[in-house]
Amino acid sequence: MHFCTIICRNYLAQARVLGESLAKHHPSSGFSVLVLDHSGGVADLRHSESFEVVALEHLAIPDADVMKGVYTPIELSTAVKPWLLEHLLRLHPDQGGVVYLDPDIKVFSAMSELAELLEVQNLVLTPHLTSPNGLDGRTPSEQAILLAGTYNLGFIGVRNSDESRRFLHWWQERLDRDCVVDPASGFFVDQRYVDFAPGLFDAVAVLRHDGYNVAYWNAASRVLSSRDDGIVVNGVPLRFFHFSGFDPNRRDRLSVHQDRIELQARPDLKVVTDAYADELLESDYVNVRDIPYPFERTASGRSIGPLARSLYRRFVDRGFSESLFEVGGERAFAEATTFNSERFPLLTEAQMHFWENAPDVRSHFPDVAAGDSDRD
Repeated sequence: MHFCTIICRNYLAQARVLGESLAKHHPSSGFSVLVLDHSGGVADLRHSESFEVVALEHLAIPDADVMKGVYTPIELSTAVKPWLLEHLLRLHPDQGGVVYLDPDIKVFSAMSELAELLEVQNLVLTPHLTSPNGLDGRTPSEQAILLAGTYNLGFIGVRNSDESRRFLHWWQERLDRDCVVDPASGFFVDQRYVDFAPGLFDAVAVLRHDGYNVAYWNAASRVLSSRDDGIVVNGVPLRFFHFSGFDPNRRDRLSVHQDRIELQARPDLKVVTDAYADELLESDYVNVRDIPYPFERTASGRSIGPLARSLYRRFVDRGFSESLFEVGGERAFAEATTFNSERFPLLTEAQMHFWENAPDVRSHFPDVAAGDSDRD
């Protein structure tokens, strides 16, 4: 199998730990890392890292610069996943399929079950839950999992087949614009779409092995213990642990996304998280974690906040295709937003978007069509 992940440079420490664990347990497999913020650093990374570095430009996404402007870092990282998988299937057709793992994963033993499944199955998925979480009011609740999606897309295995490519093209079409964090509208980055996969595509395997994708959302029902041959989970080998939301500087907390598990009450988990924290720190976590994300500022250095991204997306949906990261594109966007809105001619496009997305402003100016915009 060929493995891959996607990072910005502030996640280099996590990618290094993942790569080291893969080299230990899958020494004959390749490992590729798509580094989204590659500018000025790809050549250095290629020489200094043990993994294969992939740049966004290698994926031949038609409107990659537009996606950089539309999406936040987490949205962009998940949106480009099917393009990376297709790219690697093309480059490594004889490696038994391509497996994506989130960068904050560590592999603990060889994934023999996965390798066997990818010989006959087009896709392999793991569900967030294989046991109920209980109706106890703690986070994550089963309702939260429903909103996020049945399957955790921090992992997916894809076989080199026509059906797999059909799936990837279908996924690409949806993630091109709608890979957003908006659970109220039915979107949670790339995950919710894959709920459809077992119904829409042939040979989709749901891997329910308790040793795969152990994380804060299922750890309440997965108990770890040590044996001479490694760590086991509910009596089966631990294949990989997903440290989603874990901060090595907060070793008392399993994840920022949950309140269900207290690490002090789960020494079986704390042994694993403490060791992972040490590995991150040894992999230069402190120095790389604050590397700035370049696509948070336009070509002229203006900050791109949530309202600016959503306004840009509105124009892109109308056919605007200029990049915010080129001087001419930024200027064209700024000019377009100063035109008067067709809906409220007293407001510019930018002012109308701000009014629509700021409840406190709408409450102070409830009827801009009648001239509220002139009030102090």
